Amino acid sequence: MPIDKAELATVLATDPEIEKIATEALTKKGFVIRDKAADTAFMDNYKRDVIEKEIPGEIAKVHSQYDRDIESSLGVKKDPNEKSYDFLKRAAKVTVDGLNGKISEYEKTIKEKGDPQGIWQKKIEDAETKARLAIEERDTRIKELSSSNEKATKSIVLQTSYGELAKNFKKDLPPMFGKLSQQILNETLAIAVLKDGKLYLGDGSGGIKKDASFKEIPIEDHLKAEFKDVIEEQRKQGGSGSGNGGGNPAGGVDPNTVTVDNFQMPSDVKTQDDLMSHLLKSGIPRGGEQFNKIWNKFALGQETVIENNKKVTKIIGKALPMY
Repeated sequence: MPIDKAELATVLATDPEIEKIATEALTKKGFVIRDKAADTAFMDNYKRDVIEKEIPGEIAKVHSQYDRDIESSLGVKKDPNEKSYDFLKRAAKVTVDGLNGKISEYEKTIKEKGDPQGIWQKKIEDAETKARLAIEERDTRIKELSSSNEKATKSIVLQTSYGELAKNFKKDLPPMFGKLSQQILNETLAIAVLKDGKLYLGDGSGGIKKDASFKEIPIEDHLKAEFKDVIEEQRKQGGSGSGNGGGNPAGGVDPNTVTVDNFQMPSDVKTQDDLMSHLLKSGIPRGGEQFNKIWNKFALGQETVIENNKKVTKIIGKALPMY
């Protein structure tokens, strides 16, 4: 006997015992079920753990490793409360100053006693090489530390933005959502660009990606687009009254009869993301011929026509920005 979904929803909403049984059964299958308050608390704790514990800990590990490397390569010990950057500079200076002192002594010896076999000149050259390598080591390590710190900062900003967005996620998230969301975050972090303390979507080559209006795309906008299917706010907007008079988002036209010719473009639709949400809420299924024709014309500013028995795509207007 098929399950009556409406009846089941009513029972779950009114019978705490049945709700408990259903929750326990879903939990055993790997679903994570939390109410809105618990989920908000979870995300707040998650952000705090990442920002206050994990990130600083990782930075400290990186710095400690670099400190040990410098002590080993340059032979200078780090002071207990000395910062890594200061230690790097001091260790290189101590090494270079010491080598410069030796070079002065060798030059003095050559002047006073001569160097017929070139022994002292060879020592000068060796000391100069060591001094150059010490400076190169310092500059390389400083650059690596800066890169590591920037990555940690980017991770903090990304996790904070994600934490704020996650407060609006739907109560029931799909299976494997945790792994999928982490994959999205990892891919985003890999190309994100930090500028003036703010994070932007990168183009993969070190630059900042821009929308159709040539505006730099903030990381928050990118995350909203990536997680739009699980954001609670979009579901709420799909109820009656969210469209133009009469509660029909399609603008007073039955979704089953909407065509590319009679479709009414809402005034509040400014981006491709807006249009995508509007079409789906209007009951126009994604991927169908009806959807594709409307999308091509109003989102991409183009249409496909038949010329000489071939499909030809023509530009008929300006495309909407993606975000």
